[in-house]
Amino acid sequence: MSQGYFKENPFHNVVHILDSLQGLHFMIKSGNIKKYLKRQDQLAVFTGCLMHDFEHPGYSNQFVIRTKHPLAIRYSDQSVLENHHLAAAF
Repeated sequence: MSQGYFKENPFHNVVHILDSLQGLHFMIKSGNIKKYLKRQDQLAVFTGCLMHDFEHPGYSNQFVIRTKHPLAIRYSDQSVLENHHLAAAF
C-alpha cells in the first residue's frame, strides 16, 4: 500500500492520482480558468483531486451496497465510497 492507494488496484492507484493531478493542472493552466479561481479555491480542487479515490477498494458503490460491505452499512448506502474517501483521507 502506498499511503492509502493500493498498488494491487489496477486503476485507482497512485498513477491514477498523479494522472488526475496532471490533468487538473493542465485544465487550470491551459483552460484559462485560473483567473476565475481564488488561491484557496485552487488549493481546494487540488486537495479534492488528491483525496478523490483514497483507499478505493476497486468496487463500485452498487457492488459495495449489494454485498452489504461494512462500508455500505457505515454510510447507510449513501455515496458509500465518496464518504469513505473523504473520511479516510482526513
